[in-house]
Amino acid sequence: MAQKKQNLRDEFLDIKSLDDLHNFFAARGFNCHLNDGELDIDISDEGGQEFIKAFVFEKASEISSRVRSYVGGLYCTLGISSDFENFYFARYGFGLGGASSNLRVLKYRISKEKIRTEDKHISLQRLQGLKFNHLKSWDELFDRKDISKKFYSEYKNKKIQLAKRIVGIADNEERSFYASVLLNRIIFLYFLQKKKILNGHERYLTTHLIKYKQDKQSYYNGFLCPLFFETLCIKQQDRSPELNALTGENMPYLNGGLFLKREIEEKYPAIDVDNKAFEEIFQFFESWFWHTSERDEGEEDAVSPYILGYIFEQSLGENKSQGVYYTPPFLSEFLTHETIYNHFITRLALNNKDGNKEEKEDTPEDALINWLNKANDDELTSFFEKELRDITVCDPACGSGQFLVEALHELSALHKILVEIAKSKNYAKLQKAIQASYEMDGDFIYAIRRHIVTHNIYGVDLLNEATEISRLRLFIGMIE
Repeated sequence: MAQKKQNLRDEFLDIKSLDDLHNFFAARGFNCHLNDGELDIDISDEGGQEFIKAFVFEKASEISSRVRSYVGGLYCTLGISSDFENFYFARYGFGLGGASSNLRVLKYRISKEKIRTEDKHISLQRLQGLKFNHLKSWDELFDRKDISKKFYSEYKNKKIQLAKRIVGIADNEERSFYASVLLNRIIFLYFLQKKKILNGHERYLTTHLIKYKQDKQSYYNGFLCPLFFETLCIKQQDRSPELNALTGENMPYLNGGLFLKREIEEKYPAIDVDNKAFEEIFQFFESWFWHTSERDEGEEDAVSPYILGYIFEQSLGENKSQGVYYTPPFLSEFLTHETIYNHFITRLALNNKDGNKEEKEDTPEDALINWLNKANDDELTSFFEKELRDITVCDPACGSGQFLVEALHELSALHKILVEIAKSKNYAKLQKAIQASYEMDGDFIYAIRRHIVTHNIYGVDLLNEATEISRLRLFIGMIE
């Protein structure tokens, strides 16, 4: 098996043309056909999704446009950079046929450079598993679960080591729990770092750790505690000059429970943590790419907010009697999309309209988008004020917020359409109604998402940890 994987590795690294790619897949039992500068690879001889189309691109933006331009039996595309160093498998997120501007394009990237420099690589395992007439093996290209398992495996080790280096808490279970609290906070801050929200610095936490390590001072008590309890949960105007000098003047105010003192911190005021623990944690975290988007490109070493839900499931859901089950993103995306669009077309009675056969066969999304583009100023203003602005989306067992995050994306897309229509058609009433709810100039996507999170989305759960993680993911969705 090791020799077989080594051969696979060498054969893949030797691909430098579409002819080489043809030979690579043909050697594994796939029928391949070169056609007008593209390579069709048959992956099944039954069902409606039977082939992939491989092409060479100059700009990565071509990948999504190619996915939207192909119909019929296409399962996915394979976009290859002109230097044959990066391979992007891409398809629609729902696995549904047809084109739609609002469906996301799922991508999975395989980098030759990573294969050359790393001993273990998930992409080689995935390539090894691809089989003719076995669509599930191709579905796994777009499944992030093995990526999450890889991250969680090391995360769990780091959590154990962190717990051992916590002093001031005698009970083993309480130390382990507090290690989770610290790691959740740090993971969240890593997402904020990625967007340069922490004083404009992408390595904010590590930079300060280096200073405390050099001065042989406690990073936990000297820096993290003031950062958590006296900066991030305190309004900017209420912070002292000393705190601003310590943590930075451009630090956000995060109005949530994550950075308030927990009961365990009140119970054990003498907690301290060895600097070495944070050094190891930061080294591990910095070996991954951090994407604030829930809908990243699926690279092996890419961590998205999805990981928060997976960690939640693994940490709290090992005993299923707690009722912790994590819905796969592709399923929650599909269900949320269909539910929201069907809700609006029902409210607008678009599903009961008279019309020709083609109109009645529109998807819920097509029916709503067509109506929005044809409606006048009064109709759109009424829709905004009576339907979209005040819709309530509630998940009564929200877990880590997967459905709520998807609802944020779906509602945000509809708000964006209305803003663009209001501007392009100069609809005065609609503009006035929107401006009463949020600012529609400049970076209005953040304003839209802030409105949705604070007015439309609700989550309930028996576990406090669940609602806390849901809040984290929704906040990340706002700044995405």
